[in-house]
Amino acid sequence: MDISSGLLHGRPYGGVGLLWRNDSFQSVSVIPCVSERIVAIKVSVAERSMLFFNVYMPTNEIDNLCEFVECLSEISAIVENENIESIHVLGDFNAHEMKC
Repeated sequence: MDISSGLLHGRPYGGVGLLWRNDSFQSVSVIPCVSERIVAIKVSVAERSMLFFNVYMPTNEIDNLCEFVECLSEISAIVENENIESIHVLGDFNAHEMKC
C-alpha cells in the first residue's frame, strides 16, 4: 500500500491483524504464518492454551480455489503443530457456494 500521498480515505486493500492487551494474558506468542491472509497467536491463561486466528480468505471464484485450500491447509498445519486446548478462527471466510 502506498501511503506517500498523505491521508488515506476509506478502507485500503488487504491485511489482517490481531490486537490484545498484554496484561490480559499470562503469555502471548505470535505464530509465524506463510500466507499474508493469516495471522495467529497462541495465548496461555493459567494451565490453558488457545490459538486465535484472523483470516481473510480469497473470494469464491474457481481461480482462487488453490489459494483457498492453501490457507485452510496452513491453518490445519499450525493447529497440528501446537499443543493447545481450543482454537478460535475469526475473519472473512468468503465461503459462499463455489460457482464452477
